[in-house]
Amino acid sequence: MFDSESYLDPYRKAVSEHGDEFGATLWKSPEAQVTRFDVLLDMVGPERVNGKVVIDLGCGRGDLPLHMQARGMRPARYIGVDAIPELAAIAEERTNAVAFEREFAVVDVIRSPGELQAFGADTTLASGTLNAMERDTAGLAIDAMVGASREAVAFNFLTSRVPEARRGEDTGPANRFDPLWILDRAMAHSPLVSFRQDHLSGHDAAVALLLG
Repeated sequence: MFDSESYLDPYRKAVSEHGDEFGATLWKSPEAQVTRFDVLLDMVGPERVNGKVVIDLGCGRGDLPLHMQARGMRPARYIGVDAIPELAAIAEERTNAVAFEREFAVVDVIRSPGELQAFGADTTLASGTLNAMERDTAGLAIDAMVGASREAVAFNFLTSRVPEARRGEDTGPANRFDPLWILDRAMAHSPLVSFRQDHLSGHDAAVALLLG
């Protein structure tokens, strides 16, 4: 059994300090967050979001559904999942004006990976969700996302193959992962995998899997 508490602690502290403000996300800037969202959405394509059941794993304060609406994307059903009850509640309140069906659930994907399957998702997206996890825990999260999805999974992570100028950077509570290990884990589930590390100066990477 993996102890998920260690990866949740930074988020508990952040929401305690920042409430519904951007600092609760542990991202450095809203602009970078938007870039990350756009990369994931572009990798899965609008056809796997519009009219689909979409899980947002680690939904935080609900920024992704607001951005999807701003882009004109309309899932049939959006499910925001977070292990921190306070964040799920903030997300529900902040997204009460979105034009598509939405719901929020408190689930720790490491302790209860099977709970995701009950939502019947077509696509699962996860932005920043792996950051505070150790490698083996992140692998379990990837497995759970795939197990809960019919069509696609896309997630991002901090890559260890960074440009020389970024080596030695303090990433706070976030861990860097070897993209080759991530790709190997992803390709154990599907050969239909895409990878990007051409955004945010090579600081982040993103992977999408097509399933079925």
